[in-house]
Amino acid sequence: MRHLHAQFVTPLAVALAACILTGCGGVPNTSLRENQCGGCNFFYATSVSGSILEENFSAGQQAWTAPVLTLGPANSRGIAAVWQIGQAADLYVSDPENNAIRVYRISHADGSLSPSGLGPYALSGTGEPQQILVANGDLFVASTAGEVFGFKVQADGSLTPLPGSPFASGAGTTHLCASGGTTLTFYLYASNSSDPNGSISAFAVHTDGTVTPVPGSPFATVADGQPEGLFSTGGRVYAALSHAGEVAAFSIASDGSLQPIAGSPYPAEAGASSLTQVGQYLYSENTGNMSGYSIDSSSGALTALTASPFAAANATGEMNWIGNWVLVPESSPGGFLAFLWSSKGNLSPAPGSPFPAGATPLVAFNLQVEGVI
Repeated sequence: MRHLHAQFVTPLAVALAACILTGCGGVPNTSLRENQCGGCNFFYATSVSGSILEENFSAGQQAWTAPVLTLGPANSRGIAAVWQIGQAADLYVSDPENNAIRVYRISHADGSLSPSGLGPYALSGTGEPQQILVANGDLFVASTAGEVFGFKVQADGSLTPLPGSPFASGAGTTHLCASGGTTLTFYLYASNSSDPNGSISAFAVHTDGTVTPVPGSPFATVADGQPEGLFSTGGRVYAALSHAGEVAAFSIASDGSLQPIAGSPYPAEAGASSLTQVGQYLYSENTGNMSGYSIDSSSGALTALTASPFAAANATGEMNWIGNWVLVPESSPGGFLAFLWSSKGNLSPAPGSPFPAGATPLVAFNLQVEGVI
């Protein structure tokens, strides 16, 4: 059995077609093992210019080299992967210019990209696709038109619309996250950045492919807070509030509804837009710096780290982490700010940072495939 996990603002950005959010796996196929990578770690990023950046950190190595560049859509804000044992492994990338999703085949051996022969999959309406999220064999796309598109990922990597897709969310939907619910349902959350109430829409996604609003949805954060980056962990949802310069925190009730955590929202800095978690720490990417918090394991409350905020000039796009690095796209000269994180959560510049990328990155995606067991 092969297990995998990934981080992309949400930890559910990769899944097998038949797995339930966590503990994903597949039936071993011995004939394919020699052609598949065990213990692989592939890193991808979209860019302003249209190149998809690829780094291979497999075999336990963590050394930055010149990324391999593959032609892709410019200014893409959505990237996610599906890795299926004995079937297709594909990278899905949003194409804002053509309001579509493009698909690239991932080599099981080394993570390299090639044309898949699938799609592109056009999205209806006049909005632009934003973040892509994969959970439980379904693929979801946030759209600035105030909708979330849903697809079933087939064994060959192709996409078929879920019944009723697209699903109404709120004005300016940009980011998504998901959290496990029951054996029959998981919950999907969407940030509505242009909504005056700074709301988060919530949906129940059922195993039969139907998607229904959660009771009480949408849930307000802060008036004109402009929620953007979302992160779900431990039965909680965190939202970066760009205009308010804060991070909102919610606990998830049994029906998927959101309840504010005591002390929420928590101070961040102006332009809070992207969230990621490393261990027991949560980080917010802001304009020119990063805020760091410890997460209370019992309540989910956030406590600012004493050394926070951490300088991050020219930070832009969606950050991610790999190994002991937190990688943050930077707009000038175009590469990644790399931070080392300590056992106390503090961030310090990694040797050689910023790392050159050959293009100005926008969204970082980390795909990890654990070994055969």
